Amino acid sequence: MLGCVFAWAGHAAQAQPTSTAATRVSESSRVERVELSSGFYLLRRPEGYRHGDCPPLIICLHETETGAAAILEFWRRLKAPVGMLIAAPEHHMPGWREEDMPCLRALCGHLREHVTYDRQRILLTGYSAGGAMAMHLLYVEGFPATAVATTANYVPPSVTRELVAGRRDVPIFYAVGMKDINQDRMRASIELLEANSASLTLLRPDIGHCLDADVGQRAMDWFVATTAKQTRDRLDRAGEMGRAGRLADAMEIVQAIADQGAWHGPSEAARAGALLRELEVSGAERLARSEHLIREGRGPAAVEILRSVEADYGSSRLGREARKRLGDLRQDPGIRAAEDLRRAEEREEAARGMLVKAQRFAVNRRFEQAKRQCETLIKMYPDSTAAGRARTLLEQLRQASR
Repeated sequence: MLGCVFAWAGHAAQAQPTSTAATRVSESSRVERVELSSGFYLLRRPEGYRHGDCPPLIICLHETETGAAAILEFWRRLKAPVGMLIAAPEHHMPGWREEDMPCLRALCGHLREHVTYDRQRILLTGYSAGGAMAMHLLYVEGFPATAVATTANYVPPSVTRELVAGRRDVPIFYAVGMKDINQDRMRASIELLEANSASLTLLRPDIGHCLDADVGQRAMDWFVATTAKQTRDRLDRAGEMGRAGRLADAMEIVQAIADQGAWHGPSEAARAGALLRELEVSGAERLARSEHLIREGRGPAAVEILRSVEADYGSSRLGREARKRLGDLRQDPGIRAAEDLRRAEEREEAARGMLVKAQRFAVNRRFEQAKRQCETLIKMYPDSTAAGRARTLLEQLRQASR
């Protein structure tokens, strides 16, 4: 139970829940109040944002005495090299409590279903009581944040060493003022995080219990640097995948970053673009070769090349292009007949391989495995030549076991 462990002195305006989800545009054209069945949150879209874009997402939790509008405005004013979505929920009563969990869960669901953002760059942040709730959301509720930044808070009692260790992959920025009123609680929290977090950045400014703009900017700079490193690491892994022949997996990572270059730092966007061009060289050359074969009237040979590009490049641009060209070619009756023949030959070859395996089992007196192999072959390729021979072998095996 959360109880009121996140409550601090002071009061906040109480949110009025509604029974249906709706949005109301505020005076600022980029800020909406999103009504949920269990509360509301404010959502600010960055300049130029359209549905389908994937900027980073910041979810910020306010302190006890203010509300969603104040914490959203605080984060909006901080400097960042790219635009970011900012979502700010409001609690139901002073202090973040268990009664707020339905609203926070509904917030996550609404964002996931109705808002596009980069799910690899999600900052969960909170100040004071909001920071304590952010820690609870990450460690107890399993919130899908990729980074967490909290200020002037302690880690709540609901968070154990085991829970922290279980999310040690999530980097943490934790700012605690040297003159803060909760030094003892925060000292224990620091020890807990230092002992069990893989990546902890600790800031100890010479301030009391306050929402400080300099600390906020340090947190923003940390998030930008952290996500930039995470993006570079993903690109490095994609490059290794490409060199290992896993082009479809590599392209899925690189294309997503390159297509959203406007929402990444210039260095990461340029790196993604260069890697994309490198990975596409082989596919582009094969597409060009297939077009040459088509012009020569060698459609079946072009189909083979296009199939290889489709298999290698998956859902990426080149994979889609190869798939579309294959669809066009298959409208030709001659090519369609050649494709049908090829598939039939592939099935016969696969069936023959299974029959050989069944025969080897039988020769080595592994009769039960031979029976299962025959049964599988007959089920998968019932009309093949090998299936007829498998039926004969299966009957012989059954008779021998009687």
